[in-house]
Amino acid sequence: MSKDKSFAGYEILNGRELKLSQYKRFTRSEKEKFAKQMAGFLTDLHSTPNSAISKFNINLDNPSKDYKELVVNAKNFLFTRLNKKEVLVAEKYFDELKIALDQSNYQNVLTHSDLTCEHILWDKNKVNIIDFSDRTFGDPASDFAGLWKYGQKLVNRVYELYKGKKDDQLLHRSQLYFKRIPLFIMKGALDGYPCTFKEGYEMFRKRYKIAKIK
Repeated sequence: MSKDKSFAGYEILNGRELKLSQYKRFTRSEKEKFAKQMAGFLTDLHSTPNSAISKFNINLDNPSKDYKELVVNAKNFLFTRLNKKEVLVAEKYFDELKIALDQSNYQNVLTHSDLTCEHILWDKNKVNIIDFSDRTFGDPASDFAGLWKYGQKLVNRVYELYKGKKDDQLLHRSQLYFKRIPLFIMKGALDGYPCTFKEGYEMFRKRYKIAKIK
């Protein structure tokens, strides 16, 4: 760690990105090991004392600001690229997300904030987590969001084993955050990030089940 605490590093962690295709080939025992390790990691991470906020200059999440920015970006940059049916689905999602945020009563914890499969490595029955650059003090549900890619059974099992503070809407919010990811990807592609609009768009249609709407 640098003296001014602006940068810290860790030894290279072994393993490869745990893609959904690999997870589907897991035995029941491997799935249980994965769930236990993820639950243990989240429990430990979320129990970090609040004193770390100032000590390590960690940003405090602002869900109201983030929500407004998400909606504005969607209306200004994404809606012109979506058809009417897709826009209606997105607007309905925004209403649902706002209600969930307004009714939330969680306590802020230290979160990874980008716990997707790209940052979850699997190495011989061992989980390694990388890339804490988006860390923040915020909603613990955000760290369950990326796990939905592996399926609801995995999410439910990790939640069951998780020893952190739970509110009755944690998993619901995490699923809403999971559906928010393709919107970020589409906007990121327009901003020049190393992703494509098509990638985010296809993810959007899948996660919002557009094809099933008549």
